Amino acid sequence: MSKIKLSILIGILTIILPYLGFPYFVKNVLFLVFGVTIIVISCQLSKTLKNETEKENEQIDNFSENDDFESK
Repeated sequence: MSKIKLSILIGILTIILPYLGFPYFVKNVLFLVFGVTIIVISCQLSKTLKNETEKENEQIDNFSENDDFESK
């Protein structure tokens, strides 16, 4: 499962969690686990996106100067 799909699933679970009838302690623990999971996934996604954009912006100059050659 991709990180984006996992974060969407956890977001949906977070939305419906208050209506599932769990005791307060269980709800608090699940909110904490879901929140930390979303934070970790978003940090990993931002790192991978940052690395991809750095690779795209990397320029390679491919040229050679032909000062040594004279046309005769």
